[in-house]
Amino acid sequence: DLTQLTLGVDRDNATVAFDYDERDPGVKQMIRWAVEGCRRNGIHSGLCGQ
Repeated sequence: DLTQLTLGVDRDNATVAFDYDERDPGVKQMIRWAVEGCRRNGIHSGLCGQ
């Protein structure tokens, strides 16, 4: 979901699914910001997904 929302790409739509890439630098940055925010606030974070 994070990749889909960050990139604005519907992974289930064959017309645009080729742009869906969880290795995209923007997706990695979003994960980094989320983890850093959790660390700053003493909140446990975890990742799951494909």
